[in-house]
Formats: sequence, C-alpha cells, structure tokens
Amino acid sequence: MLMREGKVNRKSPILIGNARYEHGTVASHGAFGLPNSTISAQEYAHAVDKVVKGNATMAAAAVALYSPLATKLGRWYTLATMNSHSNAVCGQQYQSTWLASLAAFSSSLYRYVFTHATRDWPNRYLNATHTAELPYLFRDAAVLEFFL
Repeated sequence: MLMREGKVNRKSPILIGNARYEHGTVASHGAFGLPNSTISAQEYAHAVDKVVKGNATMAAAAVALYSPLATKLGRWYTLATMNSHSNAVCGQQYQSTWLASLAAFSSSLYRYVFTHATRDWPNRYLNATHTAELPYLFRDAAVLEFFL
C-alpha cells in the first residue's frame, strides 16, 4: 500500500529475492509426505490443477513444461519445483517489474533467485530453501562456513 502511494525511501536500494525452492518443499511435504513418496497420476494432476488455480490450459502447459523434470526426479520433486516457481519466483518477478514501473520509484532494484546447493544440506530440503541465502547476502562468516 505504501509503495503504491509513493511512500518509499527513493534513495535506498531494494533487494528482492527467493531461494529456488522457497515454498515448494513445505507445500509438497504437507500434501504428499516425505520426498520420493508415491504420488499417483491422479494426485499429480489434481495438485497441478491447484497450482494453476483450475486453468485447464495452464495445467496442460505446466505438465508439458515440467515433464522432463518429472521423468528425471519424480512427481514429488516436480510438484515442489512447480510450487516454488508459482508461489515465489514468478511472484518476485511480477513484484520487481511492478516496482520498477512506478513513477515514484527511482532507487536501484536488485533481484535474485538463490540456487546454490549447500554442503551437508539434507536432500529432502532440495538444497536451496527458505533462508539458505541469508549468510551469503549478509556475509555472516560464522554461519557461512557451514554452507560452503
């Protein structure tokens, strides 16, 4: 709301970002259990339909787009990726584009998608998950040692 009204600090840069699997692991874990859980074709189709909010054309396009990933990693990881892209990565792209278009906005805008696979990170978290990028962004040496 404040940004729409132009009530922003126009001199400070804005940083917008997400980890690649920001929300997908949580959504998939909550809906389907642990990674590599068996997800039937019917459950998969229903989950894809929910991601695209009932748009049959988009559901067919999403299934086609993510088909190579589903073949390689299975349906659970594919849904995790699809949820992350839908709920975080695409939303941040929209938000960045919208902010940059505001006439009142004149500061620098930086956008990132964090994809680094951290050392010793459990595979069930798909490596780049919520907050994984923070030690890199803020150069926290004490924590960063664990992530490299």
